[in-house]
Amino acid sequence: MRRLLLVLVLAAGAATIAGVAAARHATTPNPFATPASRAAEIHFVPLDQRAAGLLRATVPGVKRWVPHPTEITGVPTAKAAWTNSDRGQINAAVVLNDVLSRYRRALGAQRGIVMAVSSASLYDPHSPQYRFVFGLRGHGGTQVAAVVGTAQMRVFHPEREKARLTKMMLRYFGEFLCRLPRNSDPTSVMYSPILSDADLDRMVAKLPKRC
Repeated sequence: MRRLLLVLVLAAGAATIAGVAAARHATTPNPFATPASRAAEIHFVPLDQRAAGLLRATVPGVKRWVPHPTEITGVPTAKAAWTNSDRGQINAAVVLNDVLSRYRRALGAQRGIVMAVSSASLYDPHSPQYRFVFGLRGHGGTQVAAVVGTAQMRVFHPEREKARLTKMMLRYFGEFLCRLPRNSDPTSVMYSPILSDADLDRMVAKLPKRC
């Protein structure tokens, strides 16, 4: 079963990455070089066209818990370094560094939270023994960022992909905005560790009303 899951995941990731390459004509070198980015505090960044659709569907529900000026940016032009061809996955750490670098080039030291979303599979190069990660966070001084990958969220029960993505984004907002620690409550978005999509399904998509 695990071997089958790995094959399905890598196939989904490869198909998504191929789709990203095909859609590059619709990307932008720096998605933060806009008036909307200067006015926003939270920047939702789709890393491919499919992720853009996911964000359009999920951000309205997430904004209930994060009452700050937000935007959904354009899709940034992908770099070859994003993808590890041997694994057929996106290097989450490389993407985080790249996205934060583009943010600083466009907006300098402006404070902000960057929430990048890919519909491909992610891995963490600092923990290569794990087949995938649902997400990874990073810090850049006055900016903080996270990247979430949804490929594993749709292997089983793909109709739950949007709900699972919502919970992962709330998890990072819980850290960035509410300063919430990880906990042992399986119904909390701060539950740790997340080992499978079943853990995401047990979570309730909510944060404290006041952080």
